[in-house]
Amino acid sequence: MTSVELEHCVSCGSLEQTERRQYARLSAIGDHLEAVTPATGVHGVFSGRVDSDVVVTTQKDTSIVDEDVDQIRDRS
Repeated sequence: MTSVELEHCVSCGSLEQTERRQYARLSAIGDHLEAVTPATGVHGVFSGRVDSDVVVTTQKDTSIVDEDVDQIRDRS
């Protein structure tokens, strides 16, 4: 099964956005996932990893990014 890690900036207060991303992935493709876990980061970082492969990284945490969803579907 596939694992997803969502790294977010703690000092930016982006935990709520990360929780929304986590919920969105579990709702959309939860049957393809082993886990969707948050990870702490700094300096405005947001990154998404699928099985340790970085699929998206940005310094702005403004919208839900779906590149990892596509990656997971491709691996299934």
